[in-house]
Amino acid sequence: MISPKKTLGKRNCGNYTGSLRMNNALRSWKTSKTKSAIFIMFAVAIPFLSSQGKLYSEESVETKFPKKQLTSQSFVIQAGNSEYLDWTEAKHRASYKIMQAASRHFNNDPFLVLGEEHNSTTAPFHWHFVPFQRKNNPFSRYLQQLQVACKAIFFRSTALDEKKTAKFSNTSAAPETSEQIKGNDPFCNEEIIKKQLVKEGAYVRILYDYRPIGDSHFLIVPKTHRSDFRQLTEDEYTEAAQLSQFVICKLKEQQPISDLYLLHKNQRDAGQSVPHWHLHVIANNTSQTNLWSKIQFLWRMTFGSPPLSDDELTRQVKHYKDLLNTTKG
Repeated sequence: MISPKKTLGKRNCGNYTGSLRMNNALRSWKTSKTKSAIFIMFAVAIPFLSSQGKLYSEESVETKFPKKQLTSQSFVIQAGNSEYLDWTEAKHRASYKIMQAASRHFNNDPFLVLGEEHNSTTAPFHWHFVPFQRKNNPFSRYLQQLQVACKAIFFRSTALDEKKTAKFSNTSAAPETSEQIKGNDPFCNEEIIKKQLVKEGAYVRILYDYRPIGDSHFLIVPKTHRSDFRQLTEDEYTEAAQLSQFVICKLKEQQPISDLYLLHKNQRDAGQSVPHWHLHVIANNTSQTNLWSKIQFLWRMTFGSPPLSDDELTRQVKHYKDLLNTTKG
């Protein structure tokens, strides 16, 4: 049976002011949702889980075990049946705490966080937390990344195993923040920032990717140097998530989004190429439904795309800068 497509109504995106609180225009349709606290649960098969730990619950965010995992220990984080644009600030903060706790319990191993939403299904938005193994050579590293990307694109499954749950604890520990304000990476390079910047918040910037793997591809990066997610503060992550919602809302004002991907990679084995945390926001206007389009997207997601010419990058940056910084009257 084919699932019916989502019908997404028009939403007023307003204008993001650079504060952590979303503007009233963008939040008005969120706050009307009925809220209920649901226990946060993890799968018993994950070794770090403690059935004796403090039960964690907040803002209807729940953590579950998928029947088809991207790796043997991956799990999903979702907020009921919410689309991504319905996630509130409190939900972002709750998911941040879960991700930080999970990264610590996996002994600081590499990991990928992948979120996806597709208009070809009625499945709600959810994050995949995907632990990776450390590899000693580039071939094994790319093979592992390719296997995960292949499962995400070709063998997509939204079924959750309701029987495998356990209490989860230790979500209050502070991140491993660094005192380093500026690094030597591209996202700390003023020339690159100036060339690719499309919008700025209080803690993070939105850059347009010079090697886009989708119809629209943005990078949300913290202004302070953070090598990976473990060093990211809660406020930085929350603003990054809220700005990603703002970008998506603005894109949907222009035309429907068929496939939406949000992801951040942590450490080289998980595919992180720049040692400065960044959230990818990738939107495709046409769905990857046939085999060839899926193969092309799989290749770009794993190995990247050719860089845009300077003229094309300038044109794209101007277009999105105008889009994201203009308020409709």
